Amino acid sequence: MKDKHQFSMVRKSYLRIANKINYLLARDNFSKDIKILDWGGNDGVLATILYDLNYRDITVFDVGAPLKFDLERFPNLRNVSSRWSEDLIALPFADQSFDVLVSCGVLEHAAFINRSLEEINRVLKYDGRFFIFHFPQQRSWTEFIASIHKKSGHSRKYSARELRIFLNSNGFEVKKLWKFNFLPKALYPLPEKYLKYYSKISRPVFWLDGILSRVPLINLFCNSLECYCVKVKYIK
Repeated sequence: MKDKHQFSMVRKSYLRIANKINYLLARDNFSKDIKILDWGGNDGVLATILYDLNYRDITVFDVGAPLKFDLERFPNLRNVSSRWSEDLIALPFADQSFDVLVSCGVLEHAAFINRSLEEINRVLKYDGRFFIFHFPQQRSWTEFIASIHKKSGHSRKYSARELRIFLNSNGFEVKKLWKFNFLPKALYPLPEKYLKYYSKISRPVFWLDGILSRVPLINLFCNSLECYCVKVKYIK
């Protein structure tokens, strides 16, 4: 949807993610001058929020045409680097270039996921951090409904155990894994007027979701698996 970030529900989702990244990095004593790669960052919205949190060395990378940021809405993106490539796998960066790499709704779409993880491992420094957000959970009730109506764009849906094993086998130790998005946030098929109404109650929606997503059994049906990983070896 054009200009989807005008809706507070979407903006608040990125704020949640940026604050989670900031909290976990601060807990592990990372400074603000680290190098961050927003892998598949597209329009740079997450990058600009991280910039607001005083992370200054951020690169947004995506596949396809050169990135065009909305500098009028997000002026901080003037201070953010951007790179693009037509290669679906290879990243145009040297080995061990970044301290942190963030995948927000991207990894599940990778054409060759194992090879993409090899590249992520390659460009991360040893002991670097890898964040994954919005990876579809196998039992997600929203994914189930979307699949029935042939609206799901996710062919990969893992259980928490499967995702953990998969990451471990590709050189990443999962330090923390959690579930989120029991309540849907992206209702883009709906007309804009309904999205505007839904966005007006974004605060209670996120508050309630934070509770439901921590309840055992209920959280088995959340939409998203999210995790915080550390690079433990280089994949050859």
